[in-house]
Amino acid sequence: MHVKQGQVVVTLEHQDYIRLQQDYLESKTQLEFLEQEYKRQEELARENVNAAKVLQQALSNYNSAKAKEEGLRAQIKMIGLSAETIQKEGIKSIINITTPIAGYVTEVNVNRGKFVNSADVMFKIVDTDHLHAEAQVFEGDIMKLRTGQTMKLKLANETEERIATIYLIGKEISAERTVRVHGHLEKEDPLLIPGMYFAATIETGSSPVPALPEAAVVSYDGVSYIFIQKATNEFGWVEVETGISESGFTHVILPADFDRSAPVVTRGLIHYSAYLKMQKGMTITNLSNSEILIYILGFIAQSLFGARTVVQWVQSERAGRVVSPTWFWIFSLSGSILFLVYGLLRKDVVILVGQTLSFYIYVRNLQLKQVWSKLHVMFRIGIVPIPFVLMGWMWWVTPQNFQHIFRETNFADVALLVGGVGQLLLNLRYLYQWYFSEKARQSLLPLGFWIISAVASLMVVYYGIRRNDPVLLTAQSLGFAVYLRNIWFALHTRAVVKQ
Repeated sequence: MHVKQGQVVVTLEHQDYIRLQQDYLESKTQLEFLEQEYKRQEELARENVNAAKVLQQALSNYNSAKAKEEGLRAQIKMIGLSAETIQKEGIKSIINITTPIAGYVTEVNVNRGKFVNSADVMFKIVDTDHLHAEAQVFEGDIMKLRTGQTMKLKLANETEERIATIYLIGKEISAERTVRVHGHLEKEDPLLIPGMYFAATIETGSSPVPALPEAAVVSYDGVSYIFIQKATNEFGWVEVETGISESGFTHVILPADFDRSAPVVTRGLIHYSAYLKMQKGMTITNLSNSEILIYILGFIAQSLFGARTVVQWVQSERAGRVVSPTWFWIFSLSGSILFLVYGLLRKDVVILVGQTLSFYIYVRNLQLKQVWSKLHVMFRIGIVPIPFVLMGWMWWVTPQNFQHIFRETNFADVALLVGGVGQLLLNLRYLYQWYFSEKARQSLLPLGFWIISAVASLMVVYYGIRRNDPVLLTAQSLGFAVYLRNIWFALHTRAVVKQ
């Protein structure tokens, strides 16, 4: 809850407050009387009517009463009351406690009717109008720091850095052998919350070094490489050592015989890094346990896609025509769900986006097959939003992966362009199939579906050859054979119908 400065947050009631006001009013009345008495004795002393001792006693009584009145007045002010208000309106049994600052109430330790002592903390209020950044710096680095130096902060799950300036350096070493460094943020942000953790980089100096964009450096098996253009259509890799990375650039230590005039590849490294792994010989021992499990999940999804093709092929061979078996769509939907999860774990936006359209067409075909309605309603409710939930999760956790497609992809690469169009056609073919199925009000696999599949398959095979990807080559070669067989079935069926 947000509170303003001076806002009433709690009211207190106690007989001591009444007694304090009573004592003040009595003291005020006594002070007025003693003031008049002192003036009277002072007038008599000027006329030599009374003794000096009497005047001194009157002055002493007056000063004593004045000190008491001022003390009680100060006590009344401390509890939030005004002496003038008490004199005009009388004694109050309830006092209001107001906030000294504006901010957010983070802790409430009282409730109605609770007795509190003067040392008790009733509320904790945090002022977020001007937050400071406090970093813990190891004692070995503290001698490099000076007030006024720039401190770059990065919160968890944030890509942009915040800038702060060192304002104060602590003079005490903690038990963890660190020193507190206090910084002021250049720009205030109402979304920041006290207690947030951040990683800090402090600029202690600068020196010119060779650097390349972070995207231009590829790491494989603990070694860093960059790719250079040797000729018009010839590229090669160069092993380099890397230093620190900052502001999107990485310090690279180049070989002594490196030709600094050679163009360095800074985009499309996805394609070239895959080529590097193929040339270097990637084995299963290079993968972590989690990566192995992710790849197993992907292969299971691809196995389901392969199983649907085999089922459709076998049943078409038996029927002597193109058929659309129910299990084709069951395998398709099951494989799509697993492949979507695989895409999320791999942080692959292309897989998530590409599978979304196909996913819902699979669902629609199961509806046309009268299978979807037989599933439990809670199962259907849980299945339908999966693609958008996974894409939303990736957008929330790692939004940079969506930007990665355009930042890291070299759209001028012919092989990449052909492969991308092929993958797009493999997804759009289901849109074509859905259109025909809706017209017929039944699940169909028309001739155009298989023609699009065959053309797209050839394009992906070409991409797989250029990329040296045996998985793509094997899967699409098998698929191409099935697509051609179904084209023959479709044409044969048409010929029979015409006859």
